[in-house]
Amino acid sequence: MESEKISLDIRESTKVLRYFQLFFSLLSFIVAIWFLLKLLSTCTLNGSNGIAVIFLLFFGGWELVSGLGITQRYLIVSGDSITLKHRYFAKPVVFKPEDIKVAVFKPLTFIIIGINGERTVLKLGNYYQERTLKAFDLLSNFCQINKVAVEGLDQEEK
Repeated sequence: MESEKISLDIRESTKVLRYFQLFFSLLSFIVAIWFLLKLLSTCTLNGSNGIAVIFLLFFGGWELVSGLGITQRYLIVSGDSITLKHRYFAKPVVFKPEDIKVAVFKPLTFIIIGINGERTVLKLGNYYQERTLKAFDLLSNFCQINKVAVEGLDQEEK
C-alpha cells in the first residue's frame, strides 16, 4: 500500500496560496506597526484604534503560521502507519498497527483506540464528501491489511 495524504482542511494549501499568506502576513505587520507609530506620534491612540492595531497583529500572526504550514491538518495512510494531524497547533500523531486496539467507524467520525486505552477522534466534515469517503476507504483498507480490529463497518464492507 503506497502512502496517500488527504487534507482535512476546507481547501487545499498550495505553494502559491502559502506565498500569498506569507506576503499578507508581512503586509499586516508593516501596516500595524506603521499605524501604531502614526497614532503614537499624533497622540491619538485610544481604545478602538488600539483594537485595530491588535487585530492587524493577530491577523498577521495567523497568516504567518498558516503560510508556514503550522496550521495544516492532514491524514497520511501508508502500509505500516497512520499519521494524523487533526488539530491546528498539535504535533502529528503516528499510529502503528500494533499500537491500535480497535478502530471505530461512525458517520463522519473515525475513532482510534490505542492499546493503552487512549482515544483519538477524527471528525470529518460534510464539506467535501468525496474526501470523507476516500479517507474512510483508506482507513478501512489499512485496518483490513494490517488485521486491526474494526467496529462500525457493515459486514459486506469487511
